[in-house]
Amino acid sequence: MMDREFIGGVSFYRVPKDANGNSRYVVSWLEFGRGKGEAFARAKALGGRVYRGKGFGYECNGRWMLGGIVFQCVPGMRAALAQLIKKGT
Repeated sequence: MMDREFIGGVSFYRVPKDANGNSRYVVSWLEFGRGKGEAFARAKALGGRVYRGKGFGYECNGRWMLGGIVFQCVPGMRAALAQLIKKGT
């Protein structure tokens, strides 16, 4: 089970740190309030990348569908990121 933090109307899920020890948080693409393709494009512009962990996906017709966007976050960055995510919805 992932730790969830609700900040500025957005749910952030803590996932294991990257190889360099940086904190990472995953946000569902549904938080962007638009279609999946547009959500991933906006997330990329904000520095997000597709999260391929099974904790954020679903199986559809035998295929694993991606559903999360991962961000590297330093302390205090999640509140600003939440504002940017909600600003575009």
